[in-house]
Amino acid sequence: GQHKYIGITAHWISNEFIMQEAFLAFQYVEYPHTGEVIKEKLEDIINNWNINHKVSFITTGNAGKILNYTNITHI
Repeated sequence: GQHKYIGITAHWISNEFIMQEAFLAFQYVEYPHTGEVIKEKLEDIINNWNINHKVSFITTGNAGKILNYTNITHI
């Protein structure tokens, strides 16, 4: 079978107005690869980095299941 992974990169502007970015995670996503499973994985990653209060929006590739995540989350 195919193995599915999720990669997370954060982007922000520093107090000095310099664009910053950091690679936060590259993790295996368990089957089934539903919007709910992806939602839980993203929430775990965001919470582990303690940035849940700083996330303003999420951009994704054109994966329907990830797009579905935006419909079931409060971000």
